[in-house]
Amino acid sequence: MATPTLTGLLKRVAGEFPSRRAVSVSGKLDLTHARLHEIIERAASRLVASGIKPGDVVALTFPNTVEVFSFVFSRKISKLFSVIFGF
Repeated sequence: MATPTLTGLLKRVAGEFPSRRAVSVSGKLDLTHARLHEIIERAASRLVASGIKPGDVVALTFPNTVEVFSFVFSRKISKLFSVIFGF
C-alpha cells in the first residue's frame, strides 16, 4: 500500500467533498475543495511548464496569502520543498 501524501489527500477530498469549504479568510475569501484543487493543479502545471522537474529544489517567495498554498501543495513535483514565511 502506498504511503498517503498531502497532495493525494487534497485530491481525494476534492473528489469526495467538492463543494465544502476548504479555506476561509474572514470575509475576504472562501475556497471550496474543488476550487483549491484547481488552483493547486494550475500552480503545479506552471512550475512544470517553466522546466522544473521532480526532484528539483525550488525557492519561491510570496506574501502570506492564499496563493502560497497553491505552490506549497503543488510540491508533488518536487521532493524537497522548504517554505520560509516573512512577516
